[in-house]
Amino acid sequence: MLKRGFVEVQTPILQMNPGGAVAKPFKTKSQTSRNKFYLRISLELYLKKLIILGLNKVFELGKVFRNEGLSTAHNFEFTVLEAYISFTCYKSLLKLTYCLICFLTIKLIGACLVLRYQKYKISVFNV
Repeated sequence: MLKRGFVEVQTPILQMNPGGAVAKPFKTKSQTSRNKFYLRISLELYLKKLIILGLNKVFELGKVFRNEGLSTAHNFEFTVLEAYISFTCYKSLLKLTYCLICFLTIKLIGACLVLRYQKYKISVFNV
């Protein structure tokens, strides 16, 4: 991401107003003030604020927390990568995602990975 011109940021984990996703947040209280705080459920809102402030490419790899049922599809805490680019189209985001999958596949397993979805088959080496 850095080689592609992105700025890596760290946004607050404790937030006054949770948002950016439809999920139930974990709540906590401060011992020194009456304010309620929430563990973030998404990285989205702060990253979008940075885009509005003039950063053209931002990303964060960070923990998010959701106070929902534990299952094979849901976990209370997980790591997510979110990236935003100003003034771009969905095709460039698709290419970025595709290149990221390709890069990670080569680094992690050192071999070609074939992605299958319905009737489509895509090799990560077709970037």
